[in-house]
Amino acid sequence: MLRVQFPRRSFHRNCLAAQRSLLYLHRMADRREQRDSSQDQAQRQSAPNCRDGAPRCFGEEVFTRRTELGLSQAVVASAAKVAAGYFSEIENGRRLAPPRTTAMRIAGALKLRDEQAQQLVALAEAERAASTHDAHLAPGVRKLLAEIRSAAPQLPREAVEHLRARLREVSM
Repeated sequence: MLRVQFPRRSFHRNCLAAQRSLLYLHRMADRREQRDSSQDQAQRQSAPNCRDGAPRCFGEEVFTRRTELGLSQAVVASAAKVAAGYFSEIENGRRLAPPRTTAMRIAGALKLRDEQAQQLVALAEAERAASTHDAHLAPGVRKLLAEIRSAAPQLPREAVEHLRARLREVSM
């Protein structure tokens, strides 16, 4: 049997170098996880909570329409020309509602009529506006604004005037 002996010094140096490399990789992975989790947390905080009752959020509405049609997420995502993972995150409320063009493609993939598609797109736009402009407001106020935004397309002019007058009364 042939025995090969390595000089202890170079073997020891190689082990230390490997340990340092592994330590570096672990630190980088930890930093990446921390960065990703803080981004996820920021997205969750900026996205309205779909499960709190009225109004329905974009993802919830898409889920309802998709399951009514009996389509899978992958089929709708493919038809809408978005990644299946991205579509899943939108539908599950882990992502903010998509931009207008993407929302229109999703509405098209769900085969919605014009009026339904416009409502879905309006819901997405309202959700996006609420997350970017209302971040400094209290959660109850944000929820009220989200309800107003989602109901806005159907509100008669008299109701809008009544809300405006009531708001002036309360704020004075």
